[in-house]
Amino acid sequence: MTSVLEPASVSPHPAAELIEQFETTDGSLVHRLFPRRGSLAIACISSVLATYVPLLIVAWATLPSLTERYDAVRLPFLRDWNVMFMFFVTMPALVAYLVDDHWQLTSAIGRTLREDILALSPSDTLNVTTEWRNRFRQVNIWGQALGVVIGVIVAWANYRAYASPRVGHWTMHDGHLTVAGIVFLWAVCLFFALTTFYVIRSVAVAYFLRSLLKCSTIRVVPFDSPGEPAKCMICGNASEVRSFSRAPTSGFVTQMTDEAVSDNLVWER
Repeated sequence: MTSVLEPASVSPHPAAELIEQFETTDGSLVHRLFPRRGSLAIACISSVLATYVPLLIVAWATLPSLTERYDAVRLPFLRDWNVMFMFFVTMPALVAYLVDDHWQLTSAIGRTLREDILALSPSDTLNVTTEWRNRFRQVNIWGQALGVVIGVIVAWANYRAYASPRVGHWTMHDGHLTVAGIVFLWAVCLFFALTTFYVIRSVAVAYFLRSLLKCSTIRVVPFDSPGEPAKCMICGNASEVRSFSRAPTSGFVTQMTDEAVSDNLVWER
């Protein structure tokens, strides 16, 4: 007789479902352009196509040389490793982190809720997510606006730095900004605008997590060996809890300095 094992159905978890449906991307142009997690590779490639590729084409078409010194230019285009690394490596990585931050946030919190590491009532979850969806919309709008301002300022600073004939940069020729230099300043502006936006969103995420933890309970499962007493190092003092009859299958170690959060820590026995 052959028995067929059916996969266990996943029990519904209202709080986790609310978190997984929570939106932090309202008002974000970057997340609107790349709305799905599967578009991560497309976003990285697009960042290179929007910056370094047109810069390379314009430099090849307009500059006297890409590899050799000419006139007062001491640093040719293809020897500028800083620009190449900036738009070939750092820019795609920045865009990848920015596009993927929402999915990483919601999936990670949802997983901790489903694994009962974090206990949060559906009503508290609804209140926090409703409040922070509006906040994230404002963060995204103003973060992008501030990013554009910072990008323009940094681009202008780059222009002023390279304008001196003593520098001999490929963006300048006979004291004038080249066409390649204009494209370069556009790419610099875009890079630092996205950097500013990412930093602002990261700060907002930290405050969101703090609000979430204030109304939740963290169940800590220590990594102790079988038969040894579990010790809590959360508050800096070791306190014996009880002995485990077997090794725990999973663990969660965290350190919290905020009193409002540390009060909600409990041991999962």
